[in-house]
Amino acid sequence: MPSKRKGKRKQRNSGDVTPDQNHKQAKISDYTISQCDIELDIEEVVAEDLFSDISSNCETRTMPDDTSTMLEAETSPPKKMLKDLIQDMNQKLNALDVIQTDITSIKKDLESIIAAVKFSEEQLAEAKKRIASISGENTTLKSTVGALNLQNNILLERLITQEDYSRRENVVISGIKEKRGENCMIEIQELFSYVGFPHIFLQRCHRIGPKRQDRDRDILVRLLHYPDKVMISSSRSKFPKGIYINDDFAAETKRKINTLRPVYKEAKKIDNATTMFKDKLYFKNKEYTVKNIRSINLDTEKVSQKSTNNVIAFAGRYSPLSNLYPTTLEVDGLTYTSSEHCYQHKKCIAAGNTSAAAAVLLSVEPEDAMVAGSTVKPSQEWIQKEGLGIMKQALKAKFHPQHMKAKLTACGKRLIVEATRSRIWGIGQPFTSPNVLQPDTYNGQNLLGTLLMELRDELS
Repeated sequence: MPSKRKGKRKQRNSGDVTPDQNHKQAKISDYTISQCDIELDIEEVVAEDLFSDISSNCETRTMPDDTSTMLEAETSPPKKMLKDLIQDMNQKLNALDVIQTDITSIKKDLESIIAAVKFSEEQLAEAKKRIASISGENTTLKSTVGALNLQNNILLERLITQEDYSRRENVVISGIKEKRGENCMIEIQELFSYVGFPHIFLQRCHRIGPKRQDRDRDILVRLLHYPDKVMISSSRSKFPKGIYINDDFAAETKRKINTLRPVYKEAKKIDNATTMFKDKLYFKNKEYTVKNIRSINLDTEKVSQKSTNNVIAFAGRYSPLSNLYPTTLEVDGLTYTSSEHCYQHKKCIAAGNTSAAAAVLLSVEPEDAMVAGSTVKPSQEWIQKEGLGIMKQALKAKFHPQHMKAKLTACGKRLIVEATRSRIWGIGQPFTSPNVLQPDTYNGQNLLGTLLMELRDELS
């Protein structure tokens, strides 16, 4: 027995294993573990160190039969632990395989995204080039349109001048009562004879426009000779009271004259030497037209506004409350020179009448824009819905600047009314009506005045 133990010690001393390893081997009897090779195929995971002890101990050994039964219970747990460990590692390896597959898929998707972004960048660069090119073309077109507008205005002025010249032999007579079955030629000849011009020759003579219920129509008289026209015009004072003699002009010139006339009356009170010839006003040795009339040294708002402590009535381009008041405003990217331009243009666009819309934009004066847009006649229902919305949008843009806002809020809490014959936008009475400041006499909806009061309350 002692020799046997001695041999055992000798084996331990001469062997290549450590004492701890000999101690482990002494506990194993008839326990055979076939060679265990664990191979890991994942580049990112290195498991050799983890199983170094296991590999060194996985050699085939035979122990005495009488000790195998005794140690079986002790060797079973390490076997199960090793199996569980291998199973756990396999599961992790499978999970890593799935992750690697997902990473590969993500790499492909990322490559696709990068390619798409690169393509988008190329497309964006191309779009920028096109935008730059279009911007240059747009600038050129704007210059061209500006030049064409200038030429158009010059040609329009020439046409108006030519039309005015073609009407130089005409006179317009107002105040002659209209009769059924009348002969205008005979009535005018009798009138001229009454004032001492029996031998004046007439080319033609007729009432102007369709018959009206509210007043007598004017009579247009075309004379054969221009000197006869001059003689009649210079003898206006000889005609009976209530009959007025006026020159005949193109519609555009008439609107300019009507625009200047209220200022002329106000200027005449200050300087009796003030004169007016055609569409030009001369005040204190200076010439004024509709283009520069607001620079005149007068309170022009007086000629277009009347007020009491409770009511403000307005009409015409000299009142900042009026749509005809020239002022710049921007709506939906377009710049307009009056709220009348804006409303008429959008109204024509809504009706699909692009030619009328273009005519509105080309109109120099607000009065011209109103005439150009009058070819489109919307229904009452459209005005009450879409029309009110467009007008409100135009007014908000108009009174957005501080100086315009101040003019509206200065009205205080007074009733604001548009003194025009319109029974929709106005009060159904002209500015010259003696009842213009008496609300109980109004017979119009005054939609414009209502919108102005709503906006005033918002801005106050």
